[in-house]
Amino acid sequence: MRTAARRLPLGLALLATLAGGCGDDSASDAGGGDGSVGRRLPTCEDPLVLEGVEGGTATVELDTSSGGSGTLDVSECFSTTQPQAVIAYRVPGTGPHAMAFSLRNPGTDPQFDAEVIVRDGPCLTPVVRDFPPHCWEDEPMLFGDYRPEGRFGGMGGETVTLIVTGYPWSDGSDYRGSGRFRLDVTATANSPPQVSAAVVLAIASEVEVEATATDADFNALGVMVSFHDDTKALVDVNGSGQPDAADVLWNDFAVPVTGAISFRESATFSAEVLGSAEAWVRVYDDGYFLSNRFVLPVVAGRRVGLGQPCDATNICLRELDCMASMCAANSERAGACTGAEGLTIDTPTTMTTSTTAMGTLMEGTGLFRGPCGSTIGREQIFLASVPGGMFDLIASTDNPGSTVGADTVVYLRGSCVDPESSPLEWCDDDSGDSLLSTLVVEDVPAGTYAIFVEDYGGVVGSTPTRFELSVSLRPVIGTGQTCDPLEVQNRCAGDPCPTEGGTCP
Repeated sequence: MRTAARRLPLGLALLATLAGGCGDDSASDAGGGDGSVGRRLPTCEDPLVLEGVEGGTATVELDTSSGGSGTLDVSECFSTTQPQAVIAYRVPGTGPHAMAFSLRNPGTDPQFDAEVIVRDGPCLTPVVRDFPPHCWEDEPMLFGDYRPEGRFGGMGGETVTLIVTGYPWSDGSDYRGSGRFRLDVTATANSPPQVSAAVVLAIASEVEVEATATDADFNALGVMVSFHDDTKALVDVNGSGQPDAADVLWNDFAVPVTGAISFRESATFSAEVLGSAEAWVRVYDDGYFLSNRFVLPVVAGRRVGLGQPCDATNICLRELDCMASMCAANSERAGACTGAEGLTIDTPTTMTTSTTAMGTLMEGTGLFRGPCGSTIGREQIFLASVPGGMFDLIASTDNPGSTVGADTVVYLRGSCVDPESSPLEWCDDDSGDSLLSTLVVEDVPAGTYAIFVEDYGGVVGSTPTRFELSVSLRPVIGTGQTCDPLEVQNRCAGDPCPTEGGTCP
C-alpha cells in the first residue's frame, strides 16, 4: 500500500475528530447508519500514517463515533458496517520486527467494543488465511473488556494496514460499535526461532509435535506442521478432500515458553496423519515469524512415563530420557531432586501447623515444567512430608518476604522426577494477592511431596526474585469437632463450618 496519506509525525498522538472531513471539504462525507452526515475517517485511499518507533511505542488517537457507515469489506473477520478508521503503520528499521498493538489503555472508551483487522497486503483486499492471525477482537479471559490487543510481524520499511472498527451492538446495550480509541503499537527487532530436533507422534486421530529449539528473542510461541507424501506433496489431513492451506496446522505450545532461549515443548492437533511419508516442522514466535524447516518421519506410537519401556515408537515424556530402554530422569534432574531442601512441619491435631523457607530464583532455564503458567525458568524445590490422617496442604509465596511485584508459580509433585505426578489442580499461578501464588491441595494422601517455586516466564536480567514460601498442613476434621468458619485453622470434612462457628455438621 503506497497511496498518498496524511502523516502522523513521529511520537505525536493525534486526536482525529477530523471536523469538516479530510482530503477535501466537500459535503460527500459518508453518512451515518441513521442517514446523518458523518465526519470522514481515514480510508484505504487516504489512510493516516503512523511511523513506527524502533524499540518504542507509536501512538495515535482517533474517534469513530461521528463517522459514517464503513464501506470497506471486512467480512473475512467480522460482519459489520460500523465506522472504520484505517491506519497505515510503517515498520521501523530494517529486517524482521514483531509489533504488539493495544487498545487496552485509558485513551480507549471502555464501552467501545472495538475490532482490529491487520492486512499486510493491499488495503482493499480481504485477507484469506489462517496463519498468521489477522483478526482481533475481545480477550475471552477479560470478561466485559472489549478492547483488543494483538501482535503482528513485518519487515523494516514495509507498511502494514490496521483497520479499527466496532461490533454492531443493538440499541440499549452498555457497549457501542464506535467511539474514541488510542492505538499503541510497540516495535521490536526480531530474530526467528531455530529448530534443532523434533518428534511427530501419531496417536489415533491426534498428533503430538514436540520441538527442541532456540529463540534469541525469548518470544517463541508455538509450532507449525504439515504432512507430505513420497513426492513431497501436501497431504489432506483435515478431511476436506483437497490439500490446501488449511492442512498446514499450527498451535501455541501447550506450556508457554515465553522468556526461554532454549526449550523443548509440544503442541497437540486433531488430525489423521498415518500414511504420511514425512512431516515438516517449524516453530513460530509472537511476531509470527517462522523458523527453519525440520523434516522428519511421522512415528506411530505413544508417550510413556517414568519406569516404562521406551523405543522408537514408545517415546518418553518430556523431562525423561530413554536410558537402557527405560524412561528415567537424567543425572542432572535426579540430582536436583536429591538436593532439594527438606521442610519440617509438625503434625497437626485440630489446628493448622506451618513452616516457612526463603528462596531465590536466578536467571536461566530450568530443568522442570509445571502443569500451569510459564515455568521455563530455574526452579527451587522443597520436600515436605504429609503424615497419615486427613490433611490439606497449602503452599504460598504470598508472604512479606517475597519480592514486591514478583510473579510466581507454585506446583506440587507426588514424585519429584515424575512429570505425571502433578495434575493441573496441583499448580497455581496467581491465586495470591497481586501475582503471587497460593496453592491449596485438599485431602492429600500421606507421603513425601516436592514443592516447586518458579518465576513466571523465568527471571529476566541479573536481578533475582526472592520469595518467602509458607507450607501448611490444615487438618480436616469430622462431625462434632470445633471448627473455624474461615477455614484457616481447620476444615470440616463434610458440610462447611457454620458461619457463626461451633462444630462441624
